[in-house]
Amino acid sequence: MSRSGELSVCHLLVGLTRGGAERLLVEVLPHLPAQGLRPTVLALKDWGPVGEDLRARGIEVDALGGKGKGDPRPVLRLVSRLRRRRPVVLHAHLARAVMAGWWAARSAGVPLVAHFHSLAGERPAWQDRLEGVAARRARARVAVSAAVASDRAQRFQLPVDAFQVIHNGIDTGRFAALPEPATERPVFGFLGRLPVREKGLDTLLEAVERLKSTGADGPALEIAGGPPEAAAELRRQVARSGLE
Repeated sequence: MSRSGELSVCHLLVGLTRGGAERLLVEVLPHLPAQGLRPTVLALKDWGPVGEDLRARGIEVDALGGKGKGDPRPVLRLVSRLRRRRPVVLHAHLARAVMAGWWAARSAGVPLVAHFHSLAGERPAWQDRLEGVAARRARARVAVSAAVASDRAQRFQLPVDAFQVIHNGIDTGRFAALPEPATERPVFGFLGRLPVREKGLDTLLEAVERLKSTGADGPALEIAGGPPEAAAELRRQVARSGLE
């Protein structure tokens, strides 16, 4: 409980570089004080541009200064911050934050909410096991889609209803003043990391291919991002679909 009577809630990120989970907090957290909550953002790594974005919106941010995946210092600092702040919950976003957050929350006696933002993709089995331990011991588990919930439930050997699906919110007011499109042909755009399956781009390409097979004028696709090997895989899939 904060001095103002608001409930203190800590959100844990891996870093403060710009990404989907980080953008979600920038959009959502400024609305929480009106609900009687006082959010604070903690990040395992050093300072980054999302820290500036959050502070500009009145959100307290604390970068814990981690230098790599094997650096234990940010987790120890996280335990110290939790013991001092005594939040009602630690809300951890993304796999590494969930794993670190579970250990720190357990040590500080704070409930953990584990929030999963994407499909896990290909990774070592030990990471599934470690993240699964954290997920099973969390007070609550959130997934941004039914597909993410199903993926994690299978990996962690949990029932799918152990996850609450909460879709990412979008402030539609940001798009209210957009100009009218220059063409009636729809344009789909994507900018971000390009693991094709994790981001659902394979589904998008299949949908566009099916639409074109009906004789309809399919949408234009504008896709940009990395890493290079994922971009190459996407180009091959586009070529196979005859969508270039």
